Amino acid sequence: MKTKLCASWVLNRMKFGNLSFDARISNFKRLTIHASMIATMSDEMAKITSLSYKEIHTKMWAETQKFQKAYHKRRALKKKFKF
Repeated sequence: MKTKLCASWVLNRMKFGNLSFDARISNFKRLTIHASMIATMSDEMAKITSLSYKEIHTKMWAETQKFQKAYHKRRALKKKFKF
């Protein structure tokens, strides 16, 4: 069942709508830690947007690194407190 909500669609609890550049980049942060895959995704995104490859790659890599740092910090805390 589809429901129209102010310029976004809701389908089976998934929301489809317009995303800002930062929101689109943050969607990629969990996908991979490999620089070659980040480069490929950045290249493809640069082809379909008006932004430069360098700008997209820099932001995507920074978001990925930030996510990985937080992830490993969480894992270390869980390992420390679980006996």
